[in-house]
Amino acid sequence: MTRTSTQERRTRRAALAVAALPLAACGALPPRRVAAPDALALVPARTLALAPADVPGFHLTEELTPALGTVGLEDAFGRLGAYSATYAPTPGGTGGRDDITSSVNTYAGTAHARAAFEAWRAAVPRQYRASAPPADFKDEDVAVYLRDGAALIGFRVRNVLGSVCAPEARAESLARTMIS
Repeated sequence: MTRTSTQERRTRRAALAVAALPLAACGALPPRRVAAPDALALVPARTLALAPADVPGFHLTEELTPALGTVGLEDAFGRLGAYSATYAPTPGGTGGRDDITSSVNTYAGTAHARAAFEAWRAAVPRQYRASAPPADFKDEDVAVYLRDGAALIGFRVRNVLGSVCAPEARAESLARTMIS
């Protein structure tokens, strides 16, 4: 693991826990309290997606970052941020032969993310077949779909909806990287 990758993972973890800090500073929470399970992620969606250091042997080929409002009222699901990155194998590299796509959306609240996740699950093309999620994931918070050696894994953590589409052998570890 590279130093950059370690730092990016720490940033992701901190981002998912940072919501409790303003409350603690105002005295609304006891100072030693850990972030609540539904604490909101308040960072740009891009910081929660896979970074180049997370996919050695691949290079970034496409980024999508739509312009969204600041309160989520402009989007039907209350989406505050969105980011998608596609990585292709580096010629002559050891990354494999298939692209990897990482997408993250952040929402105004946990309920918004839950509704968006249900809509995402319903929109997965029928060419994908549903598969059981890893045992340590909650069924309502992760969905796994397989197709032609590729896996599409979607997940919801607090107010974040993420997905990764990658070769089946790598998809689960990449999804865990995004969640951690």
